[in-house]
Amino acid sequence: MERRILESKAVPYQVAKKYMYERVKEGDIISIQESTWEYFRRVVLWDDPEAAIELVEEIVREGVSREAAANIASICPRTEGELRSILEMDRSITSVHEMASKLYPIVSKYCRG
Repeated sequence: MERRILESKAVPYQVAKKYMYERVKEGDIISIQESTWEYFRRVVLWDDPEAAIELVEEIVREGVSREAAANIASICPRTEGELRSILEMDRSITSVHEMASKLYPIVSKYCRG
């Protein structure tokens, strides 16, 4: 089946895993997609795509890039230090420590261990 890319945007692993699952169910996957599916099955421990999207949107509203927000939701940092490490990627953030302190309660609400 021919497919076209209609849009491209950063999504958390939970959402990508959901899309990959749909492809796997169809049985229409190639080798790299199968490897990606296996990776998601091992790595994605918090398996709630809707909540992951909510978390991304909350983080973006605080001024973080969608890419960094998707990474935060994918990784689900357990400490403020882990969160700071991810936020370092977003060059638009002027104070990573301040932003991490602001976001950590939000992230903790979603990423419970």
